Amino acid sequence: MMPHGRIFLHASAVIWEGKAYLFVAPSGGGKSTQAALWESQGAEILNGDKVILAREKDEWMAYGGPVAGSSQIYKDKHAALAAIMLVRKKTHNQLIRMSPREAFLNLYSNAIKSNWDQEYNCRLLDMIE
Repeated sequence: MMPHGRIFLHASAVIWEGKAYLFVAPSGGGKSTQAALWESQGAEILNGDKVILAREKDEWMAYGGPVAGSSQIYKDKHAALAAIMLVRKKTHNQLIRMSPREAFLNLYSNAIKSNWDQEYNCRLLDMIE
């Protein structure tokens, strides 16, 4: 994927009003639950666990891709990326804009990295930046 300018992100994704919204969290952190909540309100689940991101022209696109992880939910569709949200289990709902540093660290920690290819990981860092 990397040679084609694409990366895998450990995330659930939905399409709402033609745009993709991604939910990132550690395994068991509520990504699929959040996607299911959006689906109950009319959104379509694009992928339940592994989303492909690609920069095309001047915007990022999210693809359902052929890999679904444990959710087994994926669609052969794509949409322009509207937002990536970090899911944290709390007792109340809250939406907070992250600093660029926080966003970078959270995206990198949820990106699928290589255990053996350092060049891949360096290119991944450049793409996330």
